[in-house]
Amino acid sequence: MSVTKKAKSNPFVDAAAGAIAGCAARFVVGPLDVIKIRFQVQLEPIAKRAAGVGPSSLTSKYTGLRQALTTIVKEEGIQGLWRGTLPGQLLTVPYTAVQFVTLQQVRYFAHQSGIADHMGGKSLSFVSGAMAGAAATIASYPFDILRTTLAAQGVPLHDGSWARCCAAAWRERPVQGPQHHLARNYTLCRSAVWLV
Repeated sequence: MSVTKKAKSNPFVDAAAGAIAGCAARFVVGPLDVIKIRFQVQLEPIAKRAAGVGPSSLTSKYTGLRQALTTIVKEEGIQGLWRGTLPGQLLTVPYTAVQFVTLQQVRYFAHQSGIADHMGGKSLSFVSGAMAGAAATIASYPFDILRTTLAAQGVPLHDGSWARCCAAAWRERPVQGPQHHLARNYTLCRSAVWLV
């Protein structure tokens, strides 16, 4: 199966397209992301039951989508639904920009070198997508730590700003700070690419 040669795309256009698309998508789904993170980090009833403290009928602060939505708006205002948006954008913009550029560059290289002729369309899509996802994850992972920290904590912000929150997260978890997670994700991504 012969795959036609592709024209080289402009990396700056690919990066801009990815960044704009990612930015718009992140803003629209921001409230759902905040709610998801709040559900993920609420451990009060689980920890109390495990410690044998309190009745076994303890309930979580957030029990459903609608209830979580109204609770966040009531306690933090509408802006609470976009808690961590700036770090989320700092995560999404480089992630999608790197992903778009890497995807197009890998495909271009595969076509130019003749590898695409031997792989077929589906295999090429899988490999280029895996490599693009790995590159994007490595480039944006430190921002993911910050975004999750801010979205999870609610009000008040740790020391009042996202920059101080980032510094505090680094100080409080030096062994498990961004460099540890980045190295772990790099290893996982590299392993996933080599499995292909």
